[in-house]
Amino acid sequence: MTLASDLLEQAWHLARLEPNEPRQASLRRAVSAAYYSLFHLITRDGAARVSTIERLRPTIARAFEHAELAKAARGITNIRPGQDHWLAAHIDSVPPDLAMCCETFAALQERRHVADYDASTSLTRGDVLTLLQRASGAHSAWNRVSKSDAALVFVLAALKILRSR
Repeated sequence: MTLASDLLEQAWHLARLEPNEPRQASLRRAVSAAYYSLFHLITRDGAARVSTIERLRPTIARAFEHAELAKAARGITNIRPGQDHWLAAHIDSVPPDLAMCCETFAALQERRHVADYDASTSLTRGDVLTLLQRASGAHSAWNRVSKSDAALVFVLAALKILRSR
């Protein structure tokens, strides 16, 4: 098991922890764990794509910044055919799995911010379980697309190696 899969499993456990009346703390931590599961999945695999030197990979993985990864994810999801978009210069087309993964990552980050910082918002188990379904789907999508050229461009954009014009 990897940290990413452990975090996703923990998110599911927390979301189902109290059978009748889930605690907000459990639901909020579930959202946070789901976000971090996808973050760690992308950064681990991204570091492996960037370097064949295994001992460098943890350092490269730590170089990813949450805001930059979300910015790159939003950039990927905003590419449209025929559009003059800075990432489009490096990608012929965005695979549906990459688009789904990027959309989910951006959504998870937004929901994590709400879960972690907005105590006035109540989360429901149904909404959290739906989000966890999306996170699980994004894990599967990333595993299918992570070795593609488009995924590498996404990773390089997140590391600010490829920059917007």
